[in-house]
Amino acid sequence: MALRVRDLDAARQTLAARGATFCTGTLEAADHTGAPHRWFEIATSLGDVRFRFVERGPEGLPPGFVPAAGTPTQQNRFGFQVIDHVTSNFLTIAPHIAWLRDVMGMEEYWRVHFHTADVTKRKDFGSGLASTVMWDPESGIKLANNEPVTPNYEASQIYTFVESNHGAGVQHIAFHVPQIIPAVDGLRRGGIEFLQTPATYYDMLPERLVQQKVGTLKEEIDTLRRLGILVDGADDRYLLQIFMVEGGVLYDDLHAGPFFYEVIQRCGSRSFGEGNFRALFEAIERDQLARGVVASPPTQLDAGAGS
Repeated sequence: MALRVRDLDAARQTLAARGATFCTGTLEAADHTGAPHRWFEIATSLGDVRFRFVERGPEGLPPGFVPAAGTPTQQNRFGFQVIDHVTSNFLTIAPHIAWLRDVMGMEEYWRVHFHTADVTKRKDFGSGLASTVMWDPESGIKLANNEPVTPNYEASQIYTFVESNHGAGVQHIAFHVPQIIPAVDGLRRGGIEFLQTPATYYDMLPERLVQQKVGTLKEEIDTLRRLGILVDGADDRYLLQIFMVEGGVLYDDLHAGPFFYEVIQRCGSRSFGEGNFRALFEAIERDQLARGVVASPPTQLDAGAGS
């Protein structure tokens, strides 16, 4: 994962003072404009993921890359702007949170803990997670970090991700767009598949928005329902988001892994939307159940078989 910095030498000195483990020296190559592109990499507590720190010019691209042909609109027809956040999954997040704090200098931004048993009231089935979001206040970069929780620790889709990924890793990257409806509509037309959202989500949405004091929703709920876009917010600030299916499913290739992308539009809300956070978790769990990745809930007969 690459992070752009203003002063590469100052960044290296700061990281060295904090005890970072360097994987490379400072490297340099020319970009497509002939300007210098400088970088170095450090090891992380996120499995085999490295963080690369890059110093480049305002028009610079990584060495070997050239600008796409066409107008800016043709080059980026879905309007992707910036990376909103990156989410990673672990069996335990404590070491990584400490590393992000002590080495990267990040601060805690948000945290949540929930379990599907909170809704179903069934402790014999379902799973949950604990999540802590760390951020850099100056740049606004946010890194979300998840771990499975009990009951049913090994049934959690977080645990399943780590197994499928052969270790902790990046679960998804969220791209911010100014208008999510045309972006998702175009992506769907282009063959991109998204996680399914149950119809009841939209049936209950008006009541939930009232409870959250969001009376400023500009988008039509029927349009959001058709495209499968989620809504969350509070106090007249909201966000819209949707999650693609994981790469291994999208491309029918296990080597594409359990990684996926998110598309998000923020309408004043800077939160992560706990309601949608739960919706994502439950949607992934439903998808895994449908594909047989995790076990189905026991039937009454199964539940009584051992008694």
